[in-house]
Amino acid sequence: MSKRFTFADLNFKEDPHLAEKYQTTFIRTRLSFGEKYGLSIVRLPGKNTYEIGALVDGELTELPGITEDGDTVKAGLTPDDVSGIILKMQSISASEPKEEDVTF
Repeated sequence: MSKRFTFADLNFKEDPHLAEKYQTTFIRTRLSFGEKYGLSIVRLPGKNTYEIGALVDGELTELPGITEDGDTVKAGLTPDDVSGIILKMQSISASEPKEEDVTF
């Protein structure tokens, strides 16, 4: 049995596009779960919390059990919250998470 993928396994990078748009530093990463599902994870500037966006076919999407009704993102998350969402996404997709090599 392989080790469970958690927040500690993530490799965040600075995103210059968000930094330019909002005039502050953002770090982010993205996971794919098979070909259909994804998860964008961003650390909010000046905070120790994270925001996730659920992706279906590359588009931000409301996803029951991951985001709230009417929302495509969920903010104010701790590392443990993010680990729980990674596990839920793995269950929904029936796929192991793979961190994408996103160049910003």
